[in-house]
Amino acid sequence: MRSKMPRLLSMLLLCWACGAQAALVDRGGGMVHDPERYITWLQDWRMAAGSVYDDGRSSTDGLMRWESANAWAQNLVYGGYDDWRLPSTAQPDPSCSNHVAYGWGGLTQIDFLWGCEAGELGHLFRHQLGGQAHASVFDATGDTPEQQANLALLRNLQTYDYWSDILPGSVSEAWSFGMQDGRQFPAGVWHELHAVAVRSGDVPEPPMSGLLLLALAAAALAAQNRKYFCAIGSTVAGSQVSSTPSARTW
Repeated sequence: MRSKMPRLLSMLLLCWACGAQAALVDRGGGMVHDPERYITWLQDWRMAAGSVYDDGRSSTDGLMRWESANAWAQNLVYGGYDDWRLPSTAQPDPSCSNHVAYGWGGLTQIDFLWGCEAGELGHLFRHQLGGQAHASVFDATGDTPEQQANLALLRNLQTYDYWSDILPGSVSEAWSFGMQDGRQFPAGVWHELHAVAVRSGDVPEPPMSGLLLLALAAAALAAQNRKYFCAIGSTVAGSQVSSTPSARTW
């Protein structure tokens, strides 16, 4: 009977490869990679809580003014990386519901409010997590299994506003994005919001579980091949012996 091991291993490898192509990839060590944007998020969305930068209503709630949130991200050293930052908000963003003239030293159009997808938080909310306008990120209505799995990767995600980068030309307003309703909006830097850090690029090492699976699969396939070729060798050797004329007895 032919062994089912090669087929089983092939299926396992295929499942692992499909998982590696998911919108978000758990890189281990508290980091989650987004291959679509080629950025890496902190897995803990409340890491700043209790830090020296936590200057909100209490010293442990994770709420911060923009200056403190930005300083926390800029000074963060985690996972061997020191290039963490606050998420960026792309402008222009035609996917937003509202477009108005705004700015100092000349009017500049800004795109904001509902449906914004060009920024890093907006793209994550809408595409990877299945968020909808006016609904919490935890509302699973219409979410795909992949989006639900992506949401499960992120720890301590708060249904509240998160800081993004400062508005161009402004010293008093920065972008915010609400995980409670999908709203992108300029907020005064004195407001107290949550913060998460992100960095450009990927964590180069693949997950150890994937390496282990590949190593086990390679070893098992090699063993199966050795058994197959040994069986062929034995058959050939036996046929050669049986075809040799017997010694004549006088």
